[in-house]
Amino acid sequence: MNFREALSKEHSKTLAQQIADISAKNPEKLAELMSCFFDEDIRICQRSSWSVGLLGVKHSDLLIPFVRPMLDGLDNPKHDAIVRNTLRVLEEMDIPEDYEGEIFEKAFNYVVSTKYAVAIRAFSIALVAKIAVKYPALKEEVLAEFITQQEYAEKAAIRFRLKKYIKLLS
Repeated sequence: MNFREALSKEHSKTLAQQIADISAKNPEKLAELMSCFFDEDIRICQRSSWSVGLLGVKHSDLLIPFVRPMLDGLDNPKHDAIVRNTLRVLEEMDIPEDYEGEIFEKAFNYVVSTKYAVAIRAFSIALVAKIAVKYPALKEEVLAEFITQQEYAEKAAIRFRLKKYIKLLS
């Protein structure tokens, strides 16, 4: 299957899962998927990001070589789906220590800004907590911010995530 061609014709959960499954078994196809994820065509990026997110939930270790370009992609994302699925992958991954600071900073900025979509903020809450739990000084700072955010959270998904991770960090 040519991923780019398939993604240009269809956007479905079935196709996204097929592409994720094929990519998990074949390094050449994984490279093809990630090429689509970083493609200039916004539609190809958006559609391939679903497969990347699905792959990341089951096989996040396969995506470790792509962490650097994925983080670079967060600086100027073509679509919210790129951000959302990058964060989903990072949440599932054993994050390489070299990237923890940068990931923490980016995710923390998503948490505190209400301009981002709910899913982006929710995944960021989990990611920030995942990193902060390792570092006592950071943990206290994050806990204080989560408590503050909880007071003003308008969306149920944000309140739920904050409550869950406040408990974890307490």
